[in-house]
Amino acid sequence: MKICFITDAGSVHTAKWCRYFVSRGHEVHVVSLRDGELEGVQVHSLHLSQELMQSGSLAAKLKYLAKAPQVRRIVKRLKPDIIHAHYATSYGMVTALAGVRPFYLSVWGSDVYEFPSNALTKAMIRFVFSQASWILSTSKDMAKQTAKFTKKPILITPFGVEIELFKPAERAKEGPKIVLGCVKKLEEHYGIQFLLKAFAILCSEYDNLELRIAGYGPMEAELKQLAEELGIGSKVLWLGFVSPQEEVIKLIQGLDIAAVPSLSESFGVSAIEASACGIPVVASNVGGLPETVLEGATGLLVPPSDEKALATALKKLIESPELRRSMGERGRAFVCENYSFVKNFNEIEGYYLAE
Repeated sequence: MKICFITDAGSVHTAKWCRYFVSRGHEVHVVSLRDGELEGVQVHSLHLSQELMQSGSLAAKLKYLAKAPQVRRIVKRLKPDIIHAHYATSYGMVTALAGVRPFYLSVWGSDVYEFPSNALTKAMIRFVFSQASWILSTSKDMAKQTAKFTKKPILITPFGVEIELFKPAERAKEGPKIVLGCVKKLEEHYGIQFLLKAFAILCSEYDNLELRIAGYGPMEAELKQLAEELGIGSKVLWLGFVSPQEEVIKLIQGLDIAAVPSLSESFGVSAIEASACGIPVVASNVGGLPETVLEGATGLLVPPSDEKALATALKKLIESPELRRSMGERGRAFVCENYSFVKNFNEIEGYYLAE
């Protein structure tokens, strides 16, 4: 097949989609608002800057929506068998306005949880859904949210993880040190501030803890200042943006406990990546996280924005190496059964081939 993804060429999720379909022998094209390179893929860039796209201003939105005629010309020239737009309120809207049909549409999170905040934005997202032929969601929770704006059936298609890469590894002994970690953008809705507060509570009781935080974002300076104010600055390791993927895997494999303290979460990729590596997870009981973290089996779920509950759950795992081991083993088995990258994308390919 010739497949045309209309999506961000710089996204790690886009890379994952492309990697699978290229490996299956399909011809893959990506139409992207910003520049990017993807192995084995022809990227058709619309040359908008990342700064403009992230600004969220009305002027920015008008500029990328004005790219719809260019998208139409590219698609008309390519004549793809499959057109698939990702993220409803940017690439989905551009695709809808471009008038190319039929097309698949994947929702990603904030496009359905946060964007539809008033009558105008709700009307906009309903329009996008009305134009899409098929709608995909990575989690049941996000599908439920999406269903508020469309009566069309919604296919559940998790991103999945590459279980042959994300896998348990032998660790060098670090003495009695217990390493906690979080791989998230440093944004308010990911709740890192509550993880720092929970970690401060734990550090008042244990002197063998280390917290590793991988990610970047607008809250970086504020979070680092909070760590100093809490008196835990020397025990928090700020790793910044970790790349390539192999380094992310090594980071996760080096943890004793993974934390996902999000205030909102459409799916929970970081949780299943940790579980795939045999690491127990403590996560907020929000959004799609209860689908990816089985309470009491692969990890523990806590109320969001509650550093005391988070500290209590982390303490339970800190004090029980056996519980960490058993949850890690069950987590690995759970991911292999339900969130294998190949299995999940085989299903998506099946949808394509059935049309």
